[in-house]
Amino acid sequence: MISFPNAKINLGLRIISERDDGYHNIESVFYPINIFDILEVIKSDNQNKKITINYSNNFQTIKNDLCEKAYNLLDADFNLPPVNVYLHKNIPIGAGLGGGSSNAVSMIKILNSLFKLNLNHEQLLFYCKKIGSDCPFFLKNKPAFVSGQGDKINSNISISLSEYKLVLISPSKFISTKKVFTNIKNKKTLINNQIKSESFIRLFNEKLINSWKENLKNDLELTTFSFMPELKKVKEKLYKMGAVYASMTGSGSSVYGLFLKHVDLDHDWRKEYNSFSFSLC
Repeated sequence: MISFPNAKINLGLRIISERDDGYHNIESVFYPINIFDILEVIKSDNQNKKITINYSNNFQTIKNDLCEKAYNLLDADFNLPPVNVYLHKNIPIGAGLGGGSSNAVSMIKILNSLFKLNLNHEQLLFYCKKIGSDCPFFLKNKPAFVSGQGDKINSNISISLSEYKLVLISPSKFISTKKVFTNIKNKKTLINNQIKSESFIRLFNEKLINSWKENLKNDLELTTFSFMPELKKVKEKLYKMGAVYASMTGSGSSVYGLFLKHVDLDHDWRKEYNSFSFSLC
C-alpha cells in the first residue's frame, strides 16, 4: 500500500507555560502544505526481521525513525506480520515541517488497513499521541488550533490560504527542537505578555492576514535565529520580495513567506537551500 504524507507549517507559535516535566505548553495553528513524501508498505516473508525500512532520494538510515516506532507500537498489541517499508523523502528533515510525524501517522493508517485491525478514530488517536506531539494533527490533516504540547487539536479553524503562493526555504543543516526549547530567550516575558487564546484565534481570518506581520509571532524565532543568524536574513529578504507574511515554522529551521502572486526563487537560495514555491490548498 502506498501513501503520500504531507508537511505542515506553523501559523504563529506561542509559549504559554513551562510544565513540571520540563516541557512547554504552546499554542499555534498548524496548516497542511503540498510537500509530500512517498511511503509504501509491503508484507514481507522475512521471519528474522519484523520491519525493514529502505530509504531513497540519497537518505541514509534515519535515527529513531517514527515509522518504525509506529510499527512497534501496533506490533506490541497485535503481533503484526513482517513488513518492508520504502520511504522516499521530499520533506526536509529537522525543518519544523512535521515530516517524521506525518510519515508515522500514514504508517499507522496503512497498517490498520493492510492488516484489517479495524481501529476507529479514537483508537488511532491513542497511538498517534504515543508516537509524538505533532502526530494527532496529521490524523485529520486539516487546519487546526493546536495547544498543550502540540497534542491537543481543535479543528474549528476555518482559515484558508488558497489565494496565496508559499515560498519555503529550508537549510541543509538544522538545530534540534530540544536545544531550542532548552534555550528559549526571554521566556518569562513571553509567558507573562501573552494575549488570551480567544484573541489569538481571532487573528485567523482571511480579512486579517495583512495584520499578521505585526501581530502573529513565532516565539521561538529569537532563539533559533541566535544559533542560525542566516535565517533572520532569509525572513527579511522574503519581506523585501513582497511577502504578505513571513515566519519560521516550528522550532526551525525552515522559513516561509506568503505571497499573493508567483515569485521566482532567488538563484543563490536554490544553491544554498532546499527551496520550494507552490500554491496552497
